[in-house]
Amino acid sequence: MFNMYTGVRDIGKVGSVGNWNYANRTGHYDFPCDMTNGSAGEIFPTRPERTSISVFVSDFCRTLSLVYKEDVQVDGIQAYRFWGDSKLFAHPSKEPRNA
Repeated sequence: MFNMYTGVRDIGKVGSVGNWNYANRTGHYDFPCDMTNGSAGEIFPTRPERTSISVFVSDFCRTLSLVYKEDVQVDGIQAYRFWGDSKLFAHPSKEPRNA
């Protein structure tokens, strides 16, 4: 169960996960991998930076980081494309954040 910010008090947090199963940590990994942060994946805060976005994936019990790839146009709407690069599921010896 997600508690997601609606943007009523802070539009910059719209779509961000407040907690999952009534907690802000999953308990399945060491800190900071067990934090419930980022978006739930359906809605993102407006105007993200062209660096990366975070998505909390409950099936993995962790937040995944997607990196900016390119600007795109979808049905006439300017958008950013983010993707999972080679670090997303890399072994912790190559990407320590995956420990």
